[in-house]
Amino acid sequence: MKSIFTIAVATASFFATPLAANAASFSKVADDNLFNALKPDLAFVAEGRMGNNAMNGTHELNFHGANPLNESQTQDETNFVWSNGETYDFELRYTASSGLTKFFINEVEQLSYNFSGPFSDIFIRTRATKEGSSINVNNIFLNGEFLDGASSTVAEGGGAWADSMDYLRITGLSADEDFTLTGQSTMSWGDIVPNNSHLAFQIKVADVESASTPEPTVIFALGLASAGMTLLRRR
Repeated sequence: MKSIFTIAVATASFFATPLAANAASFSKVADDNLFNALKPDLAFVAEGRMGNNAMNGTHELNFHGANPLNESQTQDETNFVWSNGETYDFELRYTASSGLTKFFINEVEQLSYNFSGPFSDIFIRTRATKEGSSINVNNIFLNGEFLDGASSTVAEGGGAWADSMDYLRITGLSADEDFTLTGQSTMSWGDIVPNNSHLAFQIKVADVESASTPEPTVIFALGLASAGMTLLRRR
């Protein structure tokens, strides 16, 4: 009985302790195939892309992804002009109480929208498709905490087309809590000038189902079952 009590107390203590997944951490995802294999449910996406690199026509900054029936539909967009090889500061600021989300470039507010829906992860995706082009997103901070990681892509291969991409995954977020993500992005290109999303970075905020992580109630039940098996073996 003492053994059962000890195991039950230990299991209950584990049940009451926040899971490690609730602490922000980061890892790498190689490409779109592996990203899609995670079955992410997009809450929203903040995108900086080449567009037509002019203050007219095709946009360079947008919010999209909130419509599950049309994830490419933009909720807000604006024009912007990128300089070749120049580094820009960005900030994505989310307020949980209202869902209000704002996107800043060089401390100037560019996008604003009220999003709703759960999320658990941030994926920073970089993509370069035209030979001689590259994009780097680094110096990333989440709520003032430096994350020693980056998402960086250089278009490689022969000819004018060389689709390359990279993902940085940040886990342990919740739609019930505010967050501020800051970093720096640098776009560069050569003789072939990319357009639209052929040179771009995306901050994908999504809810990811994790079948490999047991629910706390399941862990608690397994602990009690283990205690029962111990008693039976002793009897």
